[in-house]
Amino acid sequence: MRKVIIEGRTELVGKDDLASFALNASMPEWIIRLWSKQYSEELAKEAARSMLVESKTAGRINTLKTSMEEVLQDPAMHPSRISTFGVIYEGNLVATPWFTDGKIVLQDEASQLVSELLDAQSGEDILDICAAPGTKTASVAEAMNNIGSIVACEVHPQRTELIERLMDKLGVSIVDTVTVDSRDLSEVLRPERRFDRILADVPCSGLGVLRRKPDIKIRIKPSNLDELINLQKDLLNEAANWLKVGGILVYSTCTINKKENERQIEIFLNEHEGFTLVSERTIWPQDVGTDGFYMAKLQRNN
Repeated sequence: MRKVIIEGRTELVGKDDLASFALNASMPEWIIRLWSKQYSEELAKEAARSMLVESKTAGRINTLKTSMEEVLQDPAMHPSRISTFGVIYEGNLVATPWFTDGKIVLQDEASQLVSELLDAQSGEDILDICAAPGTKTASVAEAMNNIGSIVACEVHPQRTELIERLMDKLGVSIVDTVTVDSRDLSEVLRPERRFDRILADVPCSGLGVLRRKPDIKIRIKPSNLDELINLQKDLLNEAANWLKVGGILVYSTCTINKKENERQIEIFLNEHEGFTLVSERTIWPQDVGTDGFYMAKLQRNN
């Protein structure tokens, strides 16, 4: 670093253009090459640059306890922007009574769209197979006006407790939590039970949230992806078994990687003739400064 300062160099140089760009964008080279190959070099560079910008604090309004109008009437609340389901807040949202009282929940705008895509209705029976920490589960319950039932599954007991504490804080009463490996839901569900809608927000490589969780750059390796892809496939296949005919299944990840996203859905549809793809969407972090997300909406026809 001293040599760089002495020479007055502002850019690091790698073996080629992409390697140099990766160094200067503080991004593992293999991620830049992955995005360039799967999407385009332009998109890859735009995504990497956007992840150097500080993440925004997005708050979702808990409609079971308050409303957008009530929040905006508080002179202490000065959102820089009003979003679809809440506000973008410049200060420390966690320190406000709106957060401590459970009237506003921290949730990125892209993440909020997953629950919107599920489009759960009052009175329905919903399954959330990878629910912790419960933010999406809560938003689904709010969309249902806290009427109906949601089974929220999580493999780790301590994370199941996180869901329960969040539901208590937000005033959600329709969620039943279960600690289970969601690759085998027969351990906790009656064999004949079927759900109106299922949310499968599965574990992933997290390449869409590198701005918020930069430690992923150090931890994740290309060799980790195959294990994750197999886990995602098992979870998606198991979830499909519990969906009613005519029901909706939403698959989502917070990553940008076609093997975990589009390709995963393509394989699923080839192996499940009774399902059709209603819609799919990739949200890039540079679009409006959100996390990167992928979501697909599937319907069971028979």
